[in-house]
Amino acid sequence: KLVFFMGIENAKFRSPVTPGCLLDMHVEFVQKRSRVYKFKGVASVEGKVTCQVEFTAMIADPPAA
Repeated sequence: KLVFFMGIENAKFRSPVTPGCLLDMHVEFVQKRSRVYKFKGVASVEGKVTCQVEFTAMIADPPAA
């Protein structure tokens, strides 16, 4: 499947993340309409929240080759 990001809403960047850090990402499904899905997620480093976001994405089949 292909994922096309369509929109980002309510993005809050709490602190910078540097190369070499282990970034934990937790994403939760919120809603589905046809092939468009809405999610919300939180990213953290060592238990400290670094980013919160809501986003929409379309999930589609790849084109036939």
